[in-house]
Amino acid sequence: MRFPIHWVLVLIVAGCSASSRPAFRVEPNYRYTFGPERELPVGAILRFSFTGVKPSEMFLVSRCGTPCNTSKVVASFSGTEPTEGDFQLRIRESGEYYLWIQKQLENGETGPVSIDTLESSDTTFSATFSGGTVVTGAMELPPDSSQGRAAQNP
Repeated sequence: MRFPIHWVLVLIVAGCSASSRPAFRVEPNYRYTFGPERELPVGAILRFSFTGVKPSEMFLVSRCGTPCNTSKVVASFSGTEPTEGDFQLRIRESGEYYLWIQKQLENGETGPVSIDTLESSDTTFSATFSGGTVVTGAMELPPDSSQGRAAQNP
């Protein structure tokens, strides 16, 4: 079967653009967390900057347990701390990571803040939360990590 030349060009272009997929995704069920599409290897770096953080909010970075029905908070940034400039987190243990904002209400109760939008490229992200906080950042993988596989602990 012969295909017209313009079909072949469409297939080539579609194949090239498919390799540049977003590196971050929002958890689809509740939209409270977002994170990298892949496990992060030891030595990866996550960079963050914040806009509009409220004093009642805390930005958290958590690493999933195995399976991901448990987690540990590995970094937190409070809305009462200065948020000028960029922050970075070097990954010390490979695994699945997710990022979220926890809000403390006046009565002391806490809960997650939902994500309105997430824009992502192959290494960067910008997440806008329902409270107005915007978190932008980037992911830098170590040179020895390969696509789809996490580096081993030394």
